[in-house]
Amino acid sequence: MRKFYFLLLLLTGTGFLFASAQDHANFTFTINKDKEVHFTNTSTTSGDVSRKAVWSFGDGQSATTSAKEGTEHEYKAAGKYTVCLKIYKAVGTDFALSAQECKEVVISPSPIENDCKADFSSEPSAASPLVRRFVAIPSQSAQKKPIRICWKFGDGKEECKEATTSAPMPLVSEHIYSKAGQYEVCVTIKYDGGCEAKFCKIVTVNAPPPPTTCELKFAAFPVSASAYKRTFIATTMTNRVAEKICWTYGDGKESCVTLPNPSTQQSLTSSHTYTAPGIYHVCAKVMYAGGCTAEACHEVVIKANNKNCGGELSSVIKDDRTVEFHGSGIANTKGHITSYRWNFGDGTSGTGEDIKHTYSTSGRYEVCLVLNTDFGCETRICKQIEIGETHEPAIKLSPNPVKEELHISFRSNRQEMVTIAIYNVNGLIMKTFQRLAAAGQNNWGIDVSTLPNGVYSVIVRSPNQLSNALFSKQ
Repeated sequence: MRKFYFLLLLLTGTGFLFASAQDHANFTFTINKDKEVHFTNTSTTSGDVSRKAVWSFGDGQSATTSAKEGTEHEYKAAGKYTVCLKIYKAVGTDFALSAQECKEVVISPSPIENDCKADFSSEPSAASPLVRRFVAIPSQSAQKKPIRICWKFGDGKEECKEATTSAPMPLVSEHIYSKAGQYEVCVTIKYDGGCEAKFCKIVTVNAPPPPTTCELKFAAFPVSASAYKRTFIATTMTNRVAEKICWTYGDGKESCVTLPNPSTQQSLTSSHTYTAPGIYHVCAKVMYAGGCTAEACHEVVIKANNKNCGGELSSVIKDDRTVEFHGSGIANTKGHITSYRWNFGDGTSGTGEDIKHTYSTSGRYEVCLVLNTDFGCETRICKQIEIGETHEPAIKLSPNPVKEELHISFRSNRQEMVTIAIYNVNGLIMKTFQRLAAAGQNNWGIDVSTLPNGVYSVIVRSPNQLSNALFSKQ
């Protein structure tokens, strides 16, 4: 009987508490991001009985907090969700529901035009481990095109490229690091419509392996001001320090230069004027730090100067493509002329004091006559002739300066394979191509967008032709 009265008193007392001390559940919310919601608990309670709050977010997820504590929740997809807040109060060793409040939360889909991403890949260049090749990877759900790509290479250097109406957005960028290490590289891609995304990651640049070879290269270039003058440009190894270079010109003359560190194009360039035509064995020898010495040699042909060769070559153009040639005797006679050998500059040859030749195509040709005497004297005379009244240079470059695509216009005197090479100021080959040139005018387009800014030389070479021109990359 006492237990019955005690239970009745407990129930009566509990009912009185609910009647006189009500809890009220309430909350507000804000959408902080596309799908992240912050809930603020504004519930009120009465009395000091222990309580807890249980949140259900309408997507199968829930959370438990203190009675007046808020919470946050991130939804995975757009939609309408019923969010309920329930307040439970302690009754003995259990909890009983004392108040609840439910509200609808609407998660809107993300705007498609702002759904853009940025990424990139990187790989070392074959030229050197310190050269990294970066490729931007754009991603935009509405298929908007990238209009601007900016790179931060992590060593204080930056680069931005923009799309043009005539060319697509360049995605590739090459960068030369001064030393090995880890660099935070960032790419920022701006899309048509204004959406912009950024992506960063750490790129490890390895040190070049210790050199195992000892090499030197050089090239010879004629100087237009003098038929007997040549300019020689050496190319040293990038992973060795060149300390000294010596030149022997094949005519008994030599010169040596102590090189700065790093070496410059000027310090690796040498000019020499020969006193007579002939074939000279020219050598360059470079001494690298550490004791490595490399040498390279070339045969350099110096053609005779027409005014001082001891003979004469005359020509008369009979029609557009037929020419009559005549060779004269030697002024400073050292015997009787025994042979007249002609090279007409188009791959054909002939003999005789007087000879007629018909060219198959118009163009500029170098005609050479070699005179031999019975005492062993040999004189070489060369002359440029133009067939078809053309006065255009063999090679023309445009635009100049150039930013992305270089147009090469080349006039060939025959159909043959030609090699097109682009050299930097250090004589290093940056690009090389082979093209089948037709007899006459040829036009090619070469992508130079990845070349660093500077001055370059284009050389078009074949077994029968050699032409060069300079351009500036900006």
